[in-house]
Parts: sequence; structure tokens; C-alpha cells
Amino acid sequence: MCLADAGIVRVTYFPGAVPEDEPSYAVSPGYSAPGAEIREYDEDGFHVVETSLLRIRIRTEEQKVDFYDVATDEPLLTDEGGFGRESKDWTGDARVWIRKNLQETEHFFGLGDKPCALNLRGKYFSMWGADHYDFHEESDPLYKSIPFFLSLRERKAYGLLFDNTCRSYFDFGATDEKVLSFGSFGGLMNYYFIYDNTPLDIISAYTRLTGTPELPPLWALGYHQSKWSYYPDKAVYNLVERFRGLGIPCDAVHLDHHYMERKEGFTWDKQNFPDAEGMVRALEKDGVKTVLIVNPGVKVNSVNPVWKEGMERNYFCRRSEGNLLSEEVWPGLCNFPDFTAPAVRGWWADLFSRDIGKIGVRGLWNDMNEPVVFPDRTFPMDTRHEYDGMPCSHEKAHNIYGQCMAEASWLGMKRHAPDRRPFLLSRSGFAGLQRFAATWTGDNRSSWEHLKLANFQCQRLAASGISFAGADAGGFMGHPTPELFCRWMQMASFHGFFRNHSSGEFGGQEPWVFGQEVTSYVKAAIEGRYRLLPYIYTQFRRYAETGMPVLRSLALQCFTNKDTYWRGAEDFF
Repeated sequence: MCLADAGIVRVTYFPGAVPEDEPSYAVSPGYSAPGAEIREYDEDGFHVVETSLLRIRIRTEEQKVDFYDVATDEPLLTDEGGFGRESKDWTGDARVWIRKNLQETEHFFGLGDKPCALNLRGKYFSMWGADHYDFHEESDPLYKSIPFFLSLRERKAYGLLFDNTCRSYFDFGATDEKVLSFGSFGGLMNYYFIYDNTPLDIISAYTRLTGTPELPPLWALGYHQSKWSYYPDKAVYNLVERFRGLGIPCDAVHLDHHYMERKEGFTWDKQNFPDAEGMVRALEKDGVKTVLIVNPGVKVNSVNPVWKEGMERNYFCRRSEGNLLSEEVWPGLCNFPDFTAPAVRGWWADLFSRDIGKIGVRGLWNDMNEPVVFPDRTFPMDTRHEYDGMPCSHEKAHNIYGQCMAEASWLGMKRHAPDRRPFLLSRSGFAGLQRFAATWTGDNRSSWEHLKLANFQCQRLAASGISFAGADAGGFMGHPTPELFCRWMQMASFHGFFRNHSSGEFGGQEPWVFGQEVTSYVKAAIEGRYRLLPYIYTQFRRYAETGMPVLRSLALQCFTNKDTYWRGAEDFF
């Protein structure tokens, strides 16, 4: 056990005689633990450690740790069955878990992008990044694995980060209504207990621990227009001209797969985009930034310099027998960079020298990075990863693959446009994703149900340290009714990330598609966003400096009122 400060305690159970720590992809490398003054003594079979906020009672023989408020001696989180570990002799793998007492008045929030109602009590969740096309309220797991939750009572709150990248689970009284348990199928039992005066203070502390984001560029907080896909270049020019002609603000256009040649990354389709640099520069002059989608799969293609270089440097993932991991995704048969290796992240960053450094692209959009391969699955579990110097299988690296790709892409923007603050969007991530990227909630549907889920997910992501988050406004699949589109755009204008993205196979979803009346309402919503930009920018600066969330659920703002624990339609922005 070690104390990062008076309210942050790390508890780790090492199975061997010699503690062998692991790299943390959650805790920011830049985090500097302030430490804490402590008082230690023994009482009634306990070893007690006190800080200015906590009284920690340790039952060493039983390997149990109990947390109390130091002023009132009120229990915050106490062990029930405590730590458990089960080994599989034939593989050497181990399952680890811990069981805590669940208090009668305790309620839970957080865990990233789960689409259910905000209050998690009585539910069970998995952490295993997955591409869940057309998800619904009970879908689990989804794209991101953010193993951080908050516990709220009328007068007390705490947070807990389970820093383990293997497939894990959280049971908030679903199996036993008196027990909170969490664990994983591999790795260490390693968690951070976080305590402070309010839920917002706890989220701030968690965000500082896992890394505050850089202040995004102002334009990235404006309105983004996207579709699968805008092509050729004439369609992009016409799109921007229509926005300007109608006087509707728009700061960014996102280009999906069709800007590429045969959907291969780091290429441009010269037939549809004969002068990519000229187009990007012209849009920039008109106040519109260009954002490009980038997927992890590199097509097996002997004339593609990216694939050739990756092969020559042995940067692609391999199976346990040593053969290359080769799977189908959008371009066809692909190999996949091992982003858990620092050298591979540096190589990937260099690949953006043309798009970011020369052409002038202002943002990147990482997709398919859970990772997912066709049809609807992930890498085989025997895929090997470097894991920053502690080689492992995909069972351990899966949940951080997308975040490592995000780090590599972010590094590319920092390296090739050092005078500009980067904008990166990532579909997948782990605790600490906010250090590198904004995010969106994935492939939703044009329905009133999904409008509700989008609101839940954006609030939950903010409670999990990621305030720069939004949903595909209007829905990605299907075609919204005029009223649904209008209401969704109005709601999305009050989320951290504001993007209208849809699948073109269902028809257009631009602000003017649904008739003059809806256009006027949607225009007013977008203009309202821009009138609020000075306020939003200020709140994001506060978030970047202190970790204070921008979007706040009613329960987090008013946690002393238990009636707010079941209300998800309202929030503070």
C-alpha cells in the first residue's frame, strides 16, 4: 500500500515473494504524487494509517484493507471477503478479485461509455473493448474500458480506479446485494482508492492522476460535420459552400474512408481528390479544418511503403508461433502495428509527416481501434505484444491497444505541427484516454431511445475523466425524423464534442435536409453553441488545469440530495 496524497491510496496484491510491478497505462507519466503526512499506530489487531482525510485499518493476516473518514470514523469502503486469487495450473494464468461490503445507501456512477441509466447499483459490467454495432441500453461491453467508478451517499463519496488492463468485471450488488466486487482474468489486483470532499473533487483528483488533457484548439469546440462519406473533392467544396451560403457556423469537416485509395491508410484517392493539399488549404482559408479517419490495419501490399517499412522493421503483431497476425478489415487483408511498443508508436507518428506537416490536415480520427477485425471480432488471444517492455498476450493488451494507437497519433500531430494544439478523436480507450484524445460513443441509431442513451453516455464519460465527448448527433444508422434530428442537435450543442455524423446509405443528415423550419431551429442551436464558446472554452481550460469535469450529472453536482441519484435527463454544462 502506498499513499499518493492524503486522499489517494494505491493498494496492490503481489502474488510472489518479490514484488514485480507493471507499467501503468492509466496513471499519467507526468503525475507527481504530492505525498502525505501520516500517523501510524496499532489497535485491536489492526495496523492503522491516518492522513488528514483518511483512517486506513489494515488486517495484515487476512490481507484486508478498510477505509474510514478520519474526522467521523465513518466507514467508507471495507473488505467483506477481501482479496482472492485462483491459478490455472495448466496455463499459469490467474484470476484475481476482491469483495467489499456494499452499504445500503450506496449508489454508483462512472465506468466510461456504458449506455444504461446513470445509477449502476444492482448491475454487472465487463471491461473488454468491443465494436457493438447498433448497441442498446443493455449492451455490454462497448468501445471503451474505463475501470473507474464513483460511490455516492447523501454525505460521503469516494472513487476507485482498478488499474488492470486484462478483461475485468464490476459487480455492484447484482450477484449479492450486500457485496461490491471487482476483478480480472489476469494481471494484478491493483487499485486506487480516491477520497475527497465532493464527487467533483474526486473526479478532478482521478483526472489529475490519469492525466489532464491539453486545452483543445478553439475550433475543435465548435461544430463538426461528418458523413460516411463526403467525396469527391467537389462534394466537400459544395458542402462548405452550402454552410457559408446559409450562414450556419461550421469549423470542421471529417473525411471517412473514401478519401483514401482503396481504403488504404496514408494514401489519397487521386481520382476523387487530385489536389488534396489545395483542397485542405482552400478549406482552411474559408475557416474549415479537415479531419481524416485513420484505422490501425495496414493492407498487405508489397508496393505500399508503409506496409514494406513495417515489415522490414518487424513492427506488426505476431501470433504465439511467430507468424504474422493477418486479418480482414476495410482495405482487405491487413497486418497490425503493435502500438504497445514505443518504437512502433514513434514510427506511426512519423507517418503523418505528409498529411499533418505538408498538406495541413488539422485533426485525426482513430477508428476500429478496439481493435476489431471482420467479422465482428478482435485479435486472437495468442497475439503477442511488447507491452512497453513486459511482453504479453492480447488478453492483457486488448483494452489498451486503442489508447496506445491514440498516443501514437497524438505524437504525430505534436511532432509535425508543433506550433498547433492537436485534435484527435478516438473510438476506443482506457483510463487516461483524455491525455490524448476526444471521443464519441460509436455506432448509434437514429431513434429517440438512442438520443436518451447519448445523454447518459456523455454524462458518464465526463464522470470518468473524459469531458471532450459526444455522440453522432442525429444518429449514425437510420434516418431521423425532422423532430428527432432537431431535438438531437439541440441537445448535442451542450455536449463537449459536437459532431453530426451519419452513414450516407440512409440519406443526408446535414442541417438543411429536413426543411426550412427545422433548418432554422438547428441553425439557432449551432449559433447558440458559438455564443457560448467563450464560456465553454473557459470551462475546458479549467478542466485542462484542474481535471474538473465540464459536463456534470445532477447527482454529482447535488450529491447530498438522494433524489438526484435516479435522474439522468438533466445535467450541468
